[in-house]
Amino acid sequence: MAKRKQRKSVGKSDKSPQASKSKSRPKPQSGSQDQPAGSAIASPPAQPEPIAVPTSLPNAATLLDELQQRCESLRHWQRQANEDVQARLEKIEQRERELDENARQAEHDRTHLDLDLDAMKRARLMFDKEKAQAEQTQQAQEAERLRLERARAELNDQKQELQNLRSEMDAEWSSMARIRRAHESLAAALDTDRERVQELRLAGSRGEADVKSDNHDADDAPGLSLTQAA
Repeated sequence: MAKRKQRKSVGKSDKSPQASKSKSRPKPQSGSQDQPAGSAIASPPAQPEPIAVPTSLPNAATLLDELQQRCESLRHWQRQANEDVQARLEKIEQRERELDENARQAEHDRTHLDLDLDAMKRARLMFDKEKAQAEQTQQAQEAERLRLERARAELNDQKQELQNLRSEMDAEWSSMARIRRAHESLAAALDTDRERVQELRLAGSRGEADVKSDNHDADDAPGLSLTQAA
């Protein structure tokens, strides 16, 4: 702001020496009024060419009119230069405000970017941790799968052994059933033989009784014995 005030004061201070030299300066050309404000600030206006002094000097009224015209032209040029300088200063101030706003926005964005980077780092750490846990879980699942496959193979072996044992037991049951049927047949035959023996014994006992009665009747007949009679 100090530089801006200094520029304004410089523009105003140029008025007095220009006014003092207005007597010796000619009327400024039209091209000098169309110069940009930057050239007016950077360098002083170009010095006009010296006036050729005629041999016969004009009267005082003509010189006074010409001097007034030149002063008016200089004042117009000064106002135009001041307006250009003021417009440039306003543009510079506007540009500075825009730059300040851009700087604040950049700082705000940088703060959010730092927060986003921190959040991304935390998320990356969590992702790496979850990835490691998932790998451990996968390894545990793979080990469990291998264990289950071994257990399934063992169960299949045991199932095969049980099937073989069942086949052997079925064969033994079949042989035992045959043996049982044979025992039942033998028991039936034994029962039949027992009954036959009992019948023979009963028949023998009856025969002996008959023989004894015959012996008593015959009074000891010769050549016959109890065994032969039976």
